[in-house]
Amino acid sequence: MLAEARSLTCPALFVRGAVAPAVDHLPPRQAESTTALVTGLDRELATLPHTADLAAGHLLHLERPAETARLIREFIG
Repeated sequence: MLAEARSLTCPALFVRGAVAPAVDHLPPRQAESTTALVTGLDRELATLPHTADLAAGHLLHLERPAETARLIREFIG
C-alpha cells in the first residue's frame, strides 16, 4: 500500500485510528514511514483518538462513521 500511496499525484486523506492493530504491530521503521508518507506532500493524515467509550481501530467507517464522514467532508471542502 505504501508504494501505491507514494505514487499519488492528487490531494489525499489518510484516516487511521489511534489503536489500529494493523498499524500498532508494524515494526517501528515501517510505522514511521506511514507517517512520513504524508509529510511535505499534498496529503493529510488524520488520527481519531481511542477513548473508553469509542473505539478507534482499523474499521473507522464502522466504529466512528460520523467522525470519519466529517473528516472526509472537511477534506473535500
